[in-house]
Amino acid sequence: MRTFLSALLTLVAMVAIVVALPSMWAAERVVDADGFADVAAPLAHDPQVQAFIADEITEQVSSRVNVPGASTLIEPFAKRYTQGQDFPADFADLVRQQHSWLFDPAPAGGSQEMQLDITAMVNRALKSANLPFVTSVPGKIEVPMAEGSGLDAGRYHKVGQQITTIGYIATAVAVIAGLLALLVARRRGTVLIALGL
Repeated sequence: MRTFLSALLTLVAMVAIVVALPSMWAAERVVDADGFADVAAPLAHDPQVQAFIADEITEQVSSRVNVPGASTLIEPFAKRYTQGQDFPADFADLVRQQHSWLFDPAPAGGSQEMQLDITAMVNRALKSANLPFVTSVPGKIEVPMAEGSGLDAGRYHKVGQQITTIGYIATAVAVIAGLLALLVARRRGTVLIALGL
């Protein structure tokens, strides 16, 4: 009877471990905002991402100042900013905005289109440029994401909660079942090997 119970508990612990590992990884690296930002951090050094954001900064400033050829003047400074040391932290903030949009509860009656606030990026690029006709842009600069992209507000809120809950429950079941299997077992070494310890 002890052998059967130990085997059953070991099997339960093994299944729980198989469920817990990917669930906890997803909870820590996708559902958690800081983990999500850490996973996305290498994109800040991607030349295509840098070029895209530099173009967006240039376009946003050019559309807000009445200076002929402003985009030509601003573009090199925007590119230098996206390749500089301040950009990764600002990019992480942008990623956190996206994460909040997708994983936080949807705002009641608010816009259902994702908009990213790039005001800090624009003003930092302008500050480094030291141009006489513009030093900062007043107000918020929000850039809408593409419509129809499936990036609805709060789209992954419930899923994120479920993944986190499954991860914690599976971890608890794995620990409890593993300890009980060790307590009941006649051959504890076999149980440890089966659990991968």
